[in-house]
Amino acid sequence: MKSFLKKITKKTLLISILTTLTSLQVMAYETDSMSDRTPMPNIIKLSPFTFLKGQIPMIHYERVIYKNLTASLGVTPILFGPLIGTLAFPPDKFKGGFAIDPELRWYAQSDKVMDGFYFGFYNSIRSSKWESLFSSKDVIKNKLSTPDLKVSSTKVIGGIHIGTQKLMGKHFTVDVNGGIGLSKSKTVAKKSASNQFYDQAVGASVNLKFDIALGWRF
Repeated sequence: MKSFLKKITKKTLLISILTTLTSLQVMAYETDSMSDRTPMPNIIKLSPFTFLKGQIPMIHYERVIYKNLTASLGVTPILFGPLIGTLAFPPDKFKGGFAIDPELRWYAQSDKVMDGFYFGFYNSIRSSKWESLFSSKDVIKNKLSTPDLKVSSTKVIGGIHIGTQKLMGKHFTVDVNGGIGLSKSKTVAKKSASNQFYDQAVGASVNLKFDIALGWRF
């Protein structure tokens, strides 16, 4: 079980690193002439409602890479459990984690790039750890004990989304989008006293996405 947990952790970190490096490489692919053809090809954005998922507002960087194609990368630490939804093992002491959200977008030919309707692919990688005084399994079985559990969780999400991003004035932007995809997660809890493991494996499930971001184009 320990080797399986280590394998999951290493796999998640590898996916995170490869996804981040790929996104950064794509963003760096464009030439100076692309910047000349597309005035203000960069946007820094803030998603204020990601606190509902246990994150501080996520910061995104979006860049034009070719004509109406853009790439973006969002990063943020995870500081507490989600306010919407439940965890398999409710957190008593959250240890923290991270979230990485890369995206690719194609803006409509009838609109300007980064200023109009778009279609794209989104991806999200989340990893976090916390301590729990009890598990949902103990509650269901009506056990009186409240074991001290150390919990780690990873989730990978991928899907498609549509939205619109509008330039309000010269620099300020508003981005609204929604989408649907699939998510796969793995949660492992270890009882500190006995080293007994609880597994809460979740297969592929449907993931619904909605986000609003406020940005500054430059």
